[in-house]
Amino acid sequence: MKKIIFLLFFPLFIHAYTDNIDEIIPDDQIVKTNEEFARGDIAKVAAVDKTIIWTRPLIIDNNNHDFDGLTSFTFPSNIIFQPDPNYNYPFMYNNLTSAIIVNKDNFTIDLQGYNLSFNPPATSNFLINNPTYGIAVYQGVKNLRIISSTKHNNSHDTQKGSITNFTGFAIYASGSRQNYNNYDVYSLMIKNLIIDNLLITQNKNGIFIENALNPSITNTH
Repeated sequence: MKKIIFLLFFPLFIHAYTDNIDEIIPDDQIVKTNEEFARGDIAKVAAVDKTIIWTRPLIIDNNNHDFDGLTSFTFPSNIIFQPDPNYNYPFMYNNLTSAIIVNKDNFTIDLQGYNLSFNPPATSNFLINNPTYGIAVYQGVKNLRIISSTKHNNSHDTQKGSITNFTGFAIYASGSRQNYNNYDVYSLMIKNLIIDNLLITQNKNGIFIENALNPSITNTH
């Protein structure tokens, strides 16, 4: 068992985008997303700014059949998570309030050099009582990669993907020591999590991993 905690504290939350997104993305420049950009009715696309606005989390699990037969999700652009206050997370994910929830083995999330950021609701006690994670990993997930591997600019170097402005951990991965499988005493622990080539900054906290086997964090700031 390994337990790794990375904390990045900042006195103030620095928004990567203006608080009022409608001011930078007029209504006539926002269209509903299509399958090329996101799964289900969770986003809006601003064609001019190359920015996707998610009003619901992206949940990658066996109940989301959009991911049947798929082994990866690649960011097509910068993504802002601006949650609908009326949205209710599925019961099993109530403690994983986040933009992306992963409960699927052998999967890759590739930020492709883009940014995942949070635009919280205008609620006075939201930062205190409702921390929101960037990417949350469900217990028992195996062989998940959270990386940035693809160049989308003119640079010769692979650009880091970034996670910013979240009120909880940027990446939260919490396994469990409980065991309901006599053949695998580590069945609910997170296994072989790989985090590579990311910039984690301007969040309340950084990366949290517990009850995990063989996690790896490389080339990440």
